[in-house]
Amino acid sequence: MTPVALDCVPENQRSKMIWSSRLFMLIKIIFIIWAILIESFLPLMFVVLPNMYGSPIFQMTTMLQHGGLRADTWDHRESTRTFLVNPIHGWLLYFNMQYHVEHHLFPQVPFYNLPKLHKIIKDELPEPNKGFISALMEMIPAILKQSKDPNYYIKRNIHI
Repeated sequence: MTPVALDCVPENQRSKMIWSSRLFMLIKIIFIIWAILIESFLPLMFVVLPNMYGSPIFQMTTMLQHGGLRADTWDHRESTRTFLVNPIHGWLLYFNMQYHVEHHLFPQVPFYNLPKLHKIIKDELPEPNKGFISALMEMIPAILKQSKDPNYYIKRNIHI
């Protein structure tokens, strides 16, 4: 068990976590063996490879939610970022989680209504980043500064 798993996973759930991890590995191994037996790359394209080539994009996108922002606050407007992206990335691939401040403020709102919620409350929120690249350009320097100064964070302009 890694220190992170020991810290994050309750003791009564650790065996379930271990067995589910083993199950996922077994599924991947079965698909790899199947691909070898039928001498085709196709099974790997559906089970193993999407995680490999999609994971970096997913990790960058999820880091944008909170990366570089203040961590020790109860106000989600200080600790969470909304960034505007195209409908394919935002709605289809990311289930509107680019409206992340709104999601934290009102977690009961279904993902498909987050854009409507954003329009209603946008005057009370920090200005959203205008796109994926814009959010990365804000986040990456902040994370680099946080690696040297753990107390650093991006100060959000919050309208009250």
